[in-house]
Amino acid sequence: MKDKPPNWLWIILLVIAFVIAGLGHTTIFAGKSLREADRPYVSLNRCFLTAYIPHHIPHTQVLGSLVDCLVKAESSGNPKAVGKAGEIGILQFMPSTFQHFCVEKYNYRDDIWSPEIQRKCCAEMLEEGLINHWSTKDLCM
Repeated sequence: MKDKPPNWLWIILLVIAFVIAGLGHTTIFAGKSLREADRPYVSLNRCFLTAYIPHHIPHTQVLGSLVDCLVKAESSGNPKAVGKAGEIGILQFMPSTFQHFCVEKYNYRDDIWSPEIQRKCCAEMLEEGLINHWSTKDLCM
């Protein structure tokens, strides 16, 4: 009769499997992190975005909460904020980033000072998983 592996071995294997399965996914829920394990979450990877949003929470509400958090972290909501490196507005877009994504890719009006355009552009970037454009992202996740 063979001995069964100890229970702690199965636990370690499960932990390793969960870590590997979770690599590459940035997860958020209304500005909270997965450290709060009892919360539902959403992946910012477009392929998985709808799969993880609980059906009772609108997609726009989740993205809106993250955009609101980034606005607070980046500029405290000041639409006239200018960063040391030349970042502009409530979401502290670099002019080149704003031009590339907001104007050329998403076809928004070329008005980097517009809080409305910055919010909409940010939401589209987040849907594509481009949260790494904001250095304050860790404060919101």
